[in-house]
Amino acid sequence: MADNFSIKGFYENVANGGLRVPHCRNCQNYVMPPTSICANCLSTDLEWAKISRKGRVVSFSEIHVSNKKFQRRTPYVVSIVETEEGVRLPGIIKDATARELRIGDTVSISVSSEDGSPGYFFNILKNS
Repeated sequence: MADNFSIKGFYENVANGGLRVPHCRNCQNYVMPPTSICANCLSTDLEWAKISRKGRVVSFSEIHVSNKKFQRRTPYVVSIVETEEGVRLPGIIKDATARELRIGDTVSISVSSEDGSPGYFFNILKNS
């Protein structure tokens, strides 16, 4: 597991199949984006902690024009999802259009490697 509390460390965890973020042992705050200091209490006593693979859509937007890496996916939906712990993650919602999506919808979070780089994406859970 990654030791460095950074976005690089976050994606090292994802590459190993984990969904972990820094967690402050002092005040129990989750630190996202990952840094080596808690923004809540300024403690450096952090650990990597698993977070839920379930969350709710907080916001979303449908992308029609993109850079070369994501152009083949257009149109696609990007979203901010809040996990059960209150951690907010940005990401792509797979196999959905903006018309199918509502604020508050429940999603699952899947970890995968596409194009040789580790990542995660969201799937809408039916009947949410």
